[in-house]
Amino acid sequence: DGQERTADEYRLLLARAEFEVTEIIEAGQHISIVEARPA
Repeated sequence: DGQERTADEYRLLLARAEFEVTEIIEAGQHISIVEARPA
């Protein structure tokens, strides 16, 4: 069962894992690609 997250929620989640979001690409209806790199 998946969960929808906002861009800010992804940033917080990845920051906790010591990553930073570099880009979020809207790939279609209800689909996004989140690009991140080590912080």
